[in-house]
Parts: sequence; C-alpha cells; structure tokens
Amino acid sequence: MPATMEHTLVDGRWRWQPTSSGGSYDIATDRLDEDDMSSDSATKVPSQQSVKAYADTKASLTGGTFTGSVTFEDAINENVFAITDGASVTIDPDNGTVQTWELTGTSDTVADGLTAGQSVLLLITAGSNTIDNWPGSMKWIGGSAPTLATGTDITCIELWKDSSNLFGAHVGNAS
Repeated sequence: MPATMEHTLVDGRWRWQPTSSGGSYDIATDRLDEDDMSSDSATKVPSQQSVKAYADTKASLTGGTFTGSVTFEDAINENVFAITDGASVTIDPDNGTVQTWELTGTSDTVADGLTAGQSVLLLITAGSNTIDNWPGSMKWIGGSAPTLATGTDITCIELWKDSSNLFGAHVGNAS
C-alpha cells in the first residue's frame, strides 16, 4: 500500500514525509519503472529513467512534423551552409536553409535537391563568373533567371518547391 504523505517542517525545512498513520514508503514497490507510463498511476512516482525514456519518445529534437498551430517564443536558428563550388552543384535544404556560394569558375549546372514544401535562401558571390544552367523545371518570378551581381556583391535568390514546381525569385543584390 502506498504511503500517505504530509508536508512537514523538519529542521527548518519543509519536507514530504509519511504520516504517522500512513505506513512507510518503499522505493521497491512505491516507485514505477515503466518507460511508457501505461499505468497512469496517481499514487506512485516514476523513476528518473522512466521519465527520460517517456519524454524521448514524445519530442524529437531532429526531424518530425508539427500539426496545428505552433508558436515560437524565441529565435529560430537556421543552418548556414557553404556550398563547395563545382561544375555541377545540388541545392539541398537538408544542408541548411541559408546557403552561401562563392563561384570560382563558371558552373554548368544547378541540380534541384528540394522536395515539396522546402525552401532555401541562396546567397551567391559570383565575381565575374556565371551559372549556365538552372534546373529545367525552374519557374522564375519575372520570367527569367537573374543576372548575377559582379565583384564582391552578393545575389540573393529564394528557391522553393510546391508539389512539383521549383520556383526562384531574385530578392536583390547586397553590397
């Protein structure tokens, strides 16, 4: 039988202690060790390990899907990823939702690595270099790919994908 507890002042501190008529607390029988909290007990406390195991199954720190309304009360920190320049580059939001790209030569092809619902802010420092081929399915707001800024200026492009279309918008140039 679980112990009945009372809040008592002991040695100048408030403590929970068994009442004189409530019997004693036995950690072996009055503590739960169940990772799924299936007993839903109102009289027994779970072990620390059980609380952690239960919480770990409820809130993933990576991946996952939110449904319904979500409120964030602090900053959302996005990963910034530096693309390694090459003749062919795949833009993949899993690397980071903000991606920097310093062109060291003419890039022949940009490959689409986005899936439906993903977006990337692409910050391109082109110097005097160009990108020859954006993905064929690309739909540019305004009708065509932007001319990249020259020198050390940065061309800012937002990419996003709906169910099947990849969109691009020239946000502007930063100097």
